[in-house]
Amino acid sequence: MARLLPYADGLVAAVLRAALGPAVTVETELSDPLRRTPYVFLETVGGDEIDPRFLGVPLVEVECYATGSKKAAADLAEDIRAALYRAWNAQTVTPHGHLASLRVVTYPHEVRTNGQPAEIYRYTATYALGVRPPRP
Repeated sequence: MARLLPYADGLVAAVLRAALGPAVTVETELSDPLRRTPYVFLETVGGDEIDPRFLGVPLVEVECYATGSKKAAADLAEDIRAALYRAWNAQTVTPHGHLASLRVVTYPHEVRTNGQPAEIYRYTATYALGVRPPRP
């Protein structure tokens, strides 16, 4: 059966891959980020729906990993935030749909976990994205 609303992870991944280029790995399934940096992992973690046919508002968490310095990870997180803003502002259409709105729920910030190598830095942010299906 055809989807009514877009696959949000695919939409965001398409936007980020186009903006960040081939030097940054962007995935929707986590696969060993500590060995491949710069690395971006994203997934829908909740959300809401305004209209089941026209507008969903998923919460999408975006994690990014960089090597070398906290600033490198902060810069990558800002590149991600800016890419989402630009895609929304330009109403960029992807095969998965387009962004009708953008709201930062959790501003990009560093997260460290036990066992994380000292030279790897991770930033995370959560966005509420209005998603619409592709235009016919």
